[in-house]
Amino acid sequence: QDPSVYSDECRQRHDYYRTKHGVPGLKNDDDLRLLAQDWADYLAEQPEGTPLQHRPDNQYGENIFSAWSSDPSYTIDANAPVDSWYNEIKDYDYANPGFSSKTGHFTQVVWKSTTNVGCAISKAASRAAYFVVCNYDPPGNYEGQYGQNVPPATSN
Repeated sequence: QDPSVYSDECRQRHDYYRTKHGVPGLKNDDDLRLLAQDWADYLAEQPEGTPLQHRPDNQYGENIFSAWSSDPSYTIDANAPVDSWYNEIKDYDYANPGFSSKTGHFTQVVWKSTTNVGCAISKAASRAAYFVVCNYDPPGNYEGQYGQNVPPATSN
């Protein structure tokens, strides 16, 4: 599959959720996609069991997703990572907005002032393990800005 198509499908899934929160949709960004591809490839090259890590000194927001299976034909569509990140909404406390390691992916997905996204997927060479990275510009999850950037969902 064309990498830009996968990235656009991820963007569409972001926008599906962003619409529920009344925040603007995102634009595809090839620079962010290439950055995400570079890091997804790096993660896929690491030995099995290596903890996931974010790109150091990244000026952009970043969400990472991984999944694996013993089934060699296993694949991941563009919705799975974004759905996983968004599902953290169940742990988000609108009464006390702020960062939590349990909700940081969700808040970046719907972060109102983020305008651009680029996503990429990479498969480990030796096993059915996939790594998805999305980069965001401007980045979200700024302390003190959750109230205005993470509005509650207005629609189902």
